Amino acid sequence: MVRMAAGESLRSICADDAMPSRSTVMLWVATDREGFSDRYAKACDARAHYWADELLDIADDSSNDYVEREGGPALNPEALQRSRLRVDTRKWLLSKMLPRYADKLEVEQTNFNVTIQGDDKEI
Repeated sequence: MVRMAAGESLRSICADDAMPSRSTVMLWVATDREGFSDRYAKACDARAHYWADELLDIADDSSNDYVEREGGPALNPEALQRSRLRVDTRKWLLSKMLPRYADKLEVEQTNFNVTIQGDDKEI
């Protein structure tokens, strides 16, 4: 649970030879083995908050934005795109895992007044 709360995915944790398989972990969650389900949910929540904090670090990191070229420093579009992908992926996951991070949709409804003329037989 500590590794997950520190931002690591369940897939990468379970890839470790010393850890159970992902299917075993999911079975423990489903059967709530010794209260595992609640601890897992808390670790998932902590991981989501870790990713939210990480968004600022990724956005503020400009260390690879430029590369040295013959004519001098130049923008590094690959690094910029990778940072954008990392931010967008975390934002999408956060919107699903913690709804408070989701974009809010504004819905506006306009009421229409409709007048029907004629008697019931015509309608």
